[in-house]
Amino acid sequence: MQWLLALLLTSASGFMAAEPLTLPARKAAYTYYFTKFIDWPTPHSQQLRLCVATARSDLLQAFRRVAAQPLGSQQVALMALDPDQADQAAIPTCHVFYAGSDISPRWQPLLVRPQKGLLVVADDDAAITVGAIRFIARHDQLSFSIDRRRARAAGLTLSAKLIALGEGL
Repeated sequence: MQWLLALLLTSASGFMAAEPLTLPARKAAYTYYFTKFIDWPTPHSQQLRLCVATARSDLLQAFRRVAAQPLGSQQVALMALDPDQADQAAIPTCHVFYAGSDISPRWQPLLVRPQKGLLVVADDDAAITVGAIRFIARHDQLSFSIDRRRARAAGLTLSAKLIALGEGL
């Protein structure tokens, strides 16, 4: 299944071919491409807001590179959030919230109730447990699990392709 996702990622845009295949680069690219396989409850304006809560410079740099790529006709705006300081005001402005492994448990109460139109993507060892999509990294291999109930509660409709690629719950 990993090869199928790689094929989808590389065929959708040319930027993956230029990216090193580091784990942070793959997490950023997967998060970016997840948005192409989701029907959102309300259309975005001309901009998709990608919020990233991590202090890891390699992840932030990888997310900056993918955010520089337009998503169809939409621009992607990256908002780097402090993983230690839960920012309640930031969440309603996000369309995608990525929780790195260094995120503080203080974020959990802010994300426990699904927010309409918010896709939460989290690392498998993140302190929060509320993501609709969770990355699973083992031996430099990256896969993901999908919690369809959380996605539905946020008003997100995941495509059959994305569901087939993930390890569904």
